[in-house]
Amino acid sequence: MPSVAKEVFHVGGGGLGILQSFGAIGAVIATLFVAAYAENKRMWAAQPLLALAFGGSLIGLGLAPNFWFGLLAMAAVGGLASGFQGVNNSLTMSSTDGPYQGRVQSISMLSWSLFGLMALPIGILADHIGIQETLVLLGCGVVVSVVLLQLFGRTEAVVEDRRARVRAIESRSAEAGAPAGGR
Repeated sequence: MPSVAKEVFHVGGGGLGILQSFGAIGAVIATLFVAAYAENKRMWAAQPLLALAFGGSLIGLGLAPNFWFGLLAMAAVGGLASGFQGVNNSLTMSSTDGPYQGRVQSISMLSWSLFGLMALPIGILADHIGIQETLVLLGCGVVVSVVLLQLFGRTEAVVEDRRARVRAIESRSAEAGAPAGGR
């Protein structure tokens, strides 16, 4: 972010703080939304849509023509990244049997370490082709990865497992007297 603030938008430390604040505001809003809808049976469909939108928001940040559009893009990046991660964690933990939840959560936390590990190659790429171009390339990579996973990553076993998870959510909602499918 410091490079984006300095080299792209030509704002100092204050501008960097505002950019990061907009990302955090988006993240807080998305986290509240995910918490409210975590038991919704549509979360399986929301997961790839959030990932696609996140990729699009990275592209938008890379193409932002000025600081004001950059702020909007940062709010989207923060919100969509947090929304995807929240939905992904919710689905992962609700699909994991109790005795294995600690192990699965530990593996899920590796994603935070991978962010740090990827900073070096992304930084090197940005030095060679430019920060905006790198953001666009990363966003395109996310979009292409999600599309490929949706096209080729669905096996009948995965589809049936998702159906079973939705039925379990509906069953819990019916037992609790809530409308099926959450909100």
